[in-house]
Amino acid sequence: MNRLFDLPPSAQPPKTTLIPVPWDATASYHKGSSQGPKAILEASSQLDLFDRNFGRADQIGIDLLPIPEEILQWNRDALKDPHPETVNLLSKKLNQWVLEQSRKILDENQFAGVIGGEHSAPFGLIQALSERTSSFGILHMDAHHDLRKAYQGYTHSHASIFYNCVTQIENLEKLVSVGIRDFSEEEYHFAQSQAHKITAFYDADLSRLKFQGVAFE
Repeated sequence: MNRLFDLPPSAQPPKTTLIPVPWDATASYHKGSSQGPKAILEASSQLDLFDRNFGRADQIGIDLLPIPEEILQWNRDALKDPHPETVNLLSKKLNQWVLEQSRKILDENQFAGVIGGEHSAPFGLIQALSERTSSFGILHMDAHHDLRKAYQGYTHSHASIFYNCVTQIENLEKLVSVGIRDFSEEEYHFAQSQAHKITAFYDADLSRLKFQGVAFE
């Protein structure tokens, strides 16, 4: 089985193409998310094709690119030599690869998505999207800010993706982060200094409002 949902190729071009990014070189707690795309692909054959919101999966036009062996090799190389200089160089190659794949998909007027892998994986897709609009925003749902300038020497760490987005992508107008509960002092102060661009909804504040009976819709 090498296609999403174990479906045969469709005669129609997909509306959405997912980019598998098997990368966890900067993961700081447990490795293993590099196996995410393969696990999702294998598990997809066990799903019912019907969804009450979207209809049948085989009719909505979603596809998954082949899992790239070159990224698996880059990931193995990074794990073998985890020195920041090596990993940062491989991270740049990874970002460029995702950028190029994203451009191809967007050029076909399709939606593009990334399946990781760790949180750093979508940076190339965000870059590609930024090239096609004058301004845009990101909705980020996570327990962490991911606003570190670098983490453990890795400048493209999973903990740094939104720092990189905010500082490197000029037409990113707004980053809205929801559910944040664990962050460094440096990240907190950076978010405050970028209040015109970053809006954070902290888990403690949301929980307090929920306890007070405030309804969220």
